[in-house]
Amino acid sequence: MYNLTPWRQLAKPHADVLKGTFQQAEFAADLWQVHTGRASQDYRDPKAFFQRTFLTEGLRNLLMGTARRLAGQSGEPVIQLQTSFGGGKTHSMLAVYHLVGRDKGKAAVADLQGVGALLDEANVTVLPQARVAVLDGSALAPAGPTVHPDSPARTLWGELAWQLGGNEFYELVKAADEAGTSPGKAALIKLLEAAAPCVVLLDELVRYVSQFGEQRLVGGDLNSNLSFVQAVTEAVKAVPTAQLVVSLPDSDVEAGNAQAVASQRALEKVVGRVRALWKPAASDETFEIVRRRLFAEFGASEEIARVCRHYARHYADNPDFFPEEARHNTYYERLLAAYPLHPEILDRLYQDWSALEDFQRTRGVLKLLAQVIYQLWKDNDQDALIQPGNLPLQDQRVRSELLSHLPPGWEPVVVRDVDDRLAEPVGLDDKDQRFGAVRAATRVARTVFLGSAPNAGVARTGRGLGLSRVLLGAARPGHAPAVYADALQALTDRLHYLTHEGSRYWYDVRPNMRREMEDRRKRLDPHEVEEEIQKTLESLLREGRMFRSHVFPKPDGAEIPDDQNLRLVVLDINNPFQRSEPGRAHEAARHLLENRGTTPRQRRNRLFFLAADAADAGRLREQAGTVLAWRGIISDVQSGRLNSDVLQEKQLAGFRKDAEQKLLSGARDVFRWLLVPEAIDTTSPVQWVGTEKALNRSTLGTLAKEIEQRLSAEEWAIPEWSAKFLHQELRNVFWREDKPAVSVDEVWEAFCNYLYLPRLASRQVLEEAVRQGSGTTAAFGMAKAQPAAHEFTEASLGQQRSFGGSTLLVDPLVMKAYLDKAQANAQEPTNAGTTGTSQAATGGAQSTSWGTGHGSPTSEPTSGGAASNGGKQLNQPHTYSASVMLDPAGAKAQFSEILEEIVRELTGRVGVKVRLSLDIRAESEAGFDSNTARVLKDNSQRLKLDAHLE
Repeated sequence: MYNLTPWRQLAKPHADVLKGTFQQAEFAADLWQVHTGRASQDYRDPKAFFQRTFLTEGLRNLLMGTARRLAGQSGEPVIQLQTSFGGGKTHSMLAVYHLVGRDKGKAAVADLQGVGALLDEANVTVLPQARVAVLDGSALAPAGPTVHPDSPARTLWGELAWQLGGNEFYELVKAADEAGTSPGKAALIKLLEAAAPCVVLLDELVRYVSQFGEQRLVGGDLNSNLSFVQAVTEAVKAVPTAQLVVSLPDSDVEAGNAQAVASQRALEKVVGRVRALWKPAASDETFEIVRRRLFAEFGASEEIARVCRHYARHYADNPDFFPEEARHNTYYERLLAAYPLHPEILDRLYQDWSALEDFQRTRGVLKLLAQVIYQLWKDNDQDALIQPGNLPLQDQRVRSELLSHLPPGWEPVVVRDVDDRLAEPVGLDDKDQRFGAVRAATRVARTVFLGSAPNAGVARTGRGLGLSRVLLGAARPGHAPAVYADALQALTDRLHYLTHEGSRYWYDVRPNMRREMEDRRKRLDPHEVEEEIQKTLESLLREGRMFRSHVFPKPDGAEIPDDQNLRLVVLDINNPFQRSEPGRAHEAARHLLENRGTTPRQRRNRLFFLAADAADAGRLREQAGTVLAWRGIISDVQSGRLNSDVLQEKQLAGFRKDAEQKLLSGARDVFRWLLVPEAIDTTSPVQWVGTEKALNRSTLGTLAKEIEQRLSAEEWAIPEWSAKFLHQELRNVFWREDKPAVSVDEVWEAFCNYLYLPRLASRQVLEEAVRQGSGTTAAFGMAKAQPAAHEFTEASLGQQRSFGGSTLLVDPLVMKAYLDKAQANAQEPTNAGTTGTSQAATGGAQSTSWGTGHGSPTSEPTSGGAASNGGKQLNQPHTYSASVMLDPAGAKAQFSEILEEIVRELTGRVGVKVRLSLDIRAESEAGFDSNTARVLKDNSQRLKLDAHLE
């Protein structure tokens, strides 16, 4: 953050603003109160008035025209002031009043700030003292006379004459006043000539005239008053040093009821014949008007310029985030002109809020900003400028002032979604440190509210604020604009009353469909939510090729077939896995593993399980509920049961699609724990593996593919198997001295049933291993049947052949002996004296011997070579021994390598007896503390180590 001087150190508000004692009435100029001497000093005294008045271009032209007219030069005789509510009409009339009246000559022209230069520009060397008549339609009553010392004035023309010259001038129109009829142009010319130089200020005329209707009152009737207005406009035109300034409402709403609107239309026709329209203040001129009224003193101009330069540079350096206008050099000038207010807060108030029917253009802005400044000063605000993002909506007075101009229903919007102690943006700032460091969420929420609330009910394209304008009102130099943009995006996913289309954002009293969605989600049946999760998981697992899946089966497991197919069982989301307390998931899986309905499950080695993560299960339920709620809303909209506009219908489809995608991703992430059952033997309890490492959350593949890859990598389900490993299992598990043969069906059935045996992906994996092994002499022999011990039919060794489930897999040593014997018996009658072994009988001149290890097969000659002696080969080493010192830091890797390269080579050979021992010795000068000693003792007992602590 740049070290920018806070605005409170460079701009001091007026005393009434600092004290919070301002009143809207003080901002509201009242011409009649000034004329009758009852207004405050700021408005009643010409000097004080011009000190606080910024002479805009429009006001300068008005006053110069009046001066020229009274000096007998050029100048419009009739000026019509017609701007929006609070647009400065009365203030302009007061400027004319003080210019020409000057407190009845008590104030000199030189005492009026800015007037001297103005007269010089108008080429008026001497401004004559002039009479002023003020006809205020809201103060004068057509139903009764206005009482004066010498005579009552019943009508506007009677009051005009009396104010210009008392009873003497009143005599000129007395008859018409008493009759309630217009005196006519000639009489009025005579009156104005006698009073000249003079100015007639006719204010709130519509309010006065609209009271007549069809009736006749003391002040005449509608026609007589319209005739008077027409006559006086023409009379003023005929008197060179007389001027009429008349104000008319700018809208029907400001005019009032239907009668007032009709009166307004009639007056516009009458005045419009001869009048010149007054030009209101330009937008940037209003900056100075507001500054003068709210701030009394300003600090060093150099430091103010420095602050504004930093803001302007911030906008220019980040062109992708801010409006084009803010990146131009001219915006720096606007920043200076508005300081310490940001131009955006004034633009929103004058352009958006001033469009509201009851929001006074100048008075409303002044009152609101006075309250804002008071609260920020009280809160010790340290920002460099006052932006829309600074709007202290938590303050009840500021909030009430804004909401008073809006339709009912905005209070809950502000409290929940904009700025309150428990509002969502405030909570987001408190929760997310990145946003909270700059209060990004609260600032963008305030900015969107200020810029969109006045137009919320207006159906138009481009409603709301664009992202760049939101950032203009919220972001500050020294902070990345992207932080504010991200905060706004985060709010769109949370808020009930914030709506957006593309990059435009706005609040509305109608909850957005997200509120409807959340309400529906709360009412959903939990079973309905779980069914949606179930369907989602089924779609994620549909692409599985290795296994068949069962998502959320019933607790009895009856629906899971007890067959030879590999099956993934997805545990119900109510039985999630948690490392610290795995029992719940393990128990649910164990029950399904051991039972199918009311009968014990046989083929337990065909099941493995998938469980949800306990910490994230609730989030997944919420995502599923969101999908169901959006679908229900769309259905109701399509059927007409729920009203929505075109924009909302367009958004609904996007909301549903986004929710469905999040549910797919969520299910993929939450169900990430594989539970794979294993056992050491038939009597040992089930051990669960797979929970050492969760499935990869960030995988780009499907859930089914990720599971298959994990199963294959860890050999929890084997998709490819070699004959060598089949041979090892046959020798270790199936073959015995009294049973050297086992059928393919028996092997497969055992693989399906027992958890201590390999879990093959399918029977085809076993059959492929059999097919490979049938072509070698080391794996097994094959036979059709075994009619007696060590007798086989259709026996073979080392010959590939077709086979079936009943085909026997025979110990290769037994089969070789049988074939050798059978060959010898077959050759003895015909080839007596012939020695050697038939290649056809053994399947080859060499045999390959595989042990129980996983090493490579070794070829050994079947005859020849060194002579044998008791089964030992002569002239060969018979003993192998080795020792090594292991580095404790890398012992695991070294030991694994020794097991792989040495021990497996030895254990893989038939007839080799291997004995391993491990010697561990550790010494500590300081001694082992009690905790370490306890851990060593417990682990040694668990690992069955003969250990001693001394």
